[in-house]
Amino acid sequence: MNPQARALARAGLHSGAGGVYQDTHEEHLHHLLHYSLLTPVTRAALSRFNPTGKSLSPRAKTALRPLVTIKLYNTKTKTKEVFEPLDRENVRMYVCGPTVYDRAHLGNARPVLVFDVLYRLLRHTYGADHVTYVRNFTDVDDKINATALARKEAGAEGTLEELVHERSDETIDWYHQDMDALGALRPTKEPRATEWIGAMIAMIEDLIAKGHAYEAEGHVLFAVESYADYGKLSGRSVDDMIAGARVEVAPYKRNPMDFVLWKPSDDELPGWDSPWGRGRPGWHIECSAMSYELLGETFDIHGGGNDLQFPHHENEIAQSKCAHPEGDFAKVWMHNEMLQVEGKKMSKLGQFLHRAGFAGQGCAGRGDPVRDALHALSQADGLD
Repeated sequence: MNPQARALARAGLHSGAGGVYQDTHEEHLHHLLHYSLLTPVTRAALSRFNPTGKSLSPRAKTALRPLVTIKLYNTKTKTKEVFEPLDRENVRMYVCGPTVYDRAHLGNARPVLVFDVLYRLLRHTYGADHVTYVRNFTDVDDKINATALARKEAGAEGTLEELVHERSDETIDWYHQDMDALGALRPTKEPRATEWIGAMIAMIEDLIAKGHAYEAEGHVLFAVESYADYGKLSGRSVDDMIAGARVEVAPYKRNPMDFVLWKPSDDELPGWDSPWGRGRPGWHIECSAMSYELLGETFDIHGGGNDLQFPHHENEIAQSKCAHPEGDFAKVWMHNEMLQVEGKKMSKLGQFLHRAGFAGQGCAGRGDPVRDALHALSQADGLD
């Protein structure tokens, strides 16, 4: 008996002249197309049968689980591990997206393409309907604010918050055009930070109530000393973290490592009402709040660029684990290396995709040279 037949037998299935059967009920294997156990030839043959609308039993699904073994390097454990999702019917991945202050640069394309490959693999293995991929847009940013303020001073109509949203609409549209040109699938969900301010405020209130954050001079800060495992992801010492974080010296901080969850806004900055006055969220709270709302307190994979390990991802972990101590936040952490030019991050050089001439040119297979060049590297390889 071949492996395919053995798998069918374990599931209580057998094949016949009219199709594939489970016990005494005809079951259409359209549902099995979500499971990569079956070879493409077998799947193609089985897909010709008409569906009955019945789903497979849990026993059948377990027996027909994928033969594909996915191994991922987990930054958290510093080892390559066999990936086993928390729930095969609901595989969840969150990747930190861009700050949309201008056109996408070449460096923005690296994580998009790295995690696009993983997203496609997960969809193939577990089924497109069973994988949720969330990648955010950070649209709370000083550069976006400056553009919105300049437009307002030039006579543009609308509040500063509305002009910020208008500017972000432009840059997100450009981003989509460029990433589409590179052949990347769009994520399942693409939340914008400004659309989840309420969730961020609620998480900050919870952290204060649990003793992990405090208010000082209109700011709310996370108390790093309240989380014993701070620094474990990046493996940095306290001295290294202080140096690497470009810590702002502020008299209202209890500890130099404490980071901002909420900060005040004056009349020339966008802001939202909160228990601590009109203000705006700090960068790190965004992803913690949005991932919780969209994926839950524990999900499978969290990804991003290597430069985000510290402080951004360390801070995300601290916030999320303290706000939801019963959860584990992300099971697997993955980081791609950076693109650099003479040792400088691509984001510092203003080398935007449209200026580099790689995207949107309308040529045959447009975007392919960039995609092929980046795919020639492994996830852990940098490029200078």
